[in-house]
Amino acid sequence: MTAPTSRPATRFVWLLLLVLLAALANIVAWWWPNQPIQVGWGQVGHAPYVAQEHVVESMSFAPFRRGQSPLTHTYPTAEQVIEDLQSLKGLTRGIRTYTSREGLEVVPPEAQKLGLNVMQGVWLGPERDINDKEVAAAIELANKYPDAIKSLVVGNEVLLRKDLTVDEVIAYIRQVKAAVKQPVTYADVWEFWLRFPQLLNEVDFVTVHFLPYWEDLPIAAGHSMPHILEVYNTVKAKLPGKPITIGEVGWPSEGRSRRDAVPSRTEAAGFIADFMQLAQKEGLSYNLVEAFDQPWKV
Repeated sequence: MTAPTSRPATRFVWLLLLVLLAALANIVAWWWPNQPIQVGWGQVGHAPYVAQEHVVESMSFAPFRRGQSPLTHTYPTAEQVIEDLQSLKGLTRGIRTYTSREGLEVVPPEAQKLGLNVMQGVWLGPERDINDKEVAAAIELANKYPDAIKSLVVGNEVLLRKDLTVDEVIAYIRQVKAAVKQPVTYADVWEFWLRFPQLLNEVDFVTVHFLPYWEDLPIAAGHSMPHILEVYNTVKAKLPGKPITIGEVGWPSEGRSRRDAVPSRTEAAGFIADFMQLAQKEGLSYNLVEAFDQPWKV
């Protein structure tokens, strides 16, 4: 007499094994592309950066959320601006703004409460009536909140965009300098500082942008630090006598590749890790671009 087979039990065991294999495959599928990645580019000599050990000196603050844009005149609410500011406490010692209006009038008083230093932006463009409003608003904020606003940036990449002539930019710088007590500067990519050295006599310090991804000859993130330091020293040698602040430095986390310059979160994290090490080693004053993603710039 033969023993009865237990087919239902066998089927159950096989079904259980299939479920376990499917679960394991699902775990591997999620885990593999999301493994932690060590940032910092060893090939250029910088040690990996431990972010929690340091606070960023300054970050660009343009709190436009998805669906908001200065191009469509859709601005963040005061509540949203304050919420975003509060989220930066403990991450950075300061922020850089780019306009004195468009809802950012609430930034200096709120930053003062949070203990954040403000590099107050004065947006300049080809429309003189808007420039006049910007200058007036910036002067008012600087005089009302001197404990928060530590410096003013009169114009951002105006010469790069060819919105104004260098003499027109200088006139605005002089107007602001005559009305505030804080140091005043102008911000542009390094090539335009070298092209218009007469700006040096008008500012209290030089604010230069280093964005290797966007340069005419794009540089890979992993090879950017020697380039940044070389250009920084060139600017310092050609524009002597004034302190230099790196007003924008960073790397895109998404977008199209430009030759060897590849945007990705890993590349961006590695770039920032390396730059923070470089800034600490060389004693560089800097502002990372930027605190929040800016979808409207696409």
